Amino acid sequence: MTRVTTPGAALAVSLLAAPDPSPRALLETAARAAALSLRLHVDVIDAADGRGTGIDPGLLPELCRLGPVEVHVMGVAPAALVEALLDAGPDTLLVHTGSGPLTAAARDRGVALWTAVGPDRPLPAPDADGLLLVAIPPGSRTARFDPATVGRVAGARAAGWTEIGVDGGVGPAEAAAVVAAGATRVVSGRSLFTGDLATRVQELRRRCTPGTGTVDERGAG
Repeated sequence: MTRVTTPGAALAVSLLAAPDPSPRALLETAARAAALSLRLHVDVIDAADGRGTGIDPGLLPELCRLGPVEVHVMGVAPAALVEALLDAGPDTLLVHTGSGPLTAAARDRGVALWTAVGPDRPLPAPDADGLLLVAIPPGSRTARFDPATVGRVAGARAAGWTEIGVDGGVGPAEAAAVVAAGATRVVSGRSLFTGDLATRVQELRRRCTPGTGTVDERGAG
C-alpha cells in the first residue's frame, strides 16, 4: 500500500452518456455542463469498428464554441474525418493504437495528443502528452468500472506518465480512488446524469480535489 499526495484532477463529462442523444438536446446538455466549468469529452466511433454509434462529428464546431473539448477517437479515422475533427477546434485528441494519420495531423496543429488504452491492453511507455486509461470496454454504455484501473494509474505514474486520465464507469468513489493514485483528469458520464447535474458535479468535483489517499498497487500492470 502506498500513500500518494495528489494535486487533484480536472473533470470532464462524457456526452456519450447524455440521457437524450438528439442533436438539440445534446447541445443543451453540453451547454449546461460547460456552464459548470466541465470539459466536454466527445467519443467519435468509427462506424466500421463495431462498437455502436458515438457523437456526431458534425456537432463538434458547436461543442467547441461552448468550452474546452477533448475528442476520443475509437477506430482508425479516415483522412477526411481527421481534418474535420481538427478544424472543429478541440484542445485534446485521445487516440488508440493504429491512428497514425490522426497522430501526425494533431501534432502539426499543436493539439494535445493523448494515448488511450483499454483495460485489456498493457501500459505503454510515455510517448504522448498524456495517457487515458479506459476502465470499461471502449464504447460500452453499461459496463462497470474495472477496480484494477486504480492500480494501473499508480503503475502509469511509476512508469513516468505525468498526465493521466481515467474514463469509464467513474462515480464519486472511483474518482476519489484514481485521483489518490495519481490521476490528473477524470471523465464521468452515467454518474453525472443520475440526478441533478449541478449537484452531481459538485460531489464528484469534491472527490477530485487535492488530498492524500491510500492506493492498492496490486492491480498495476
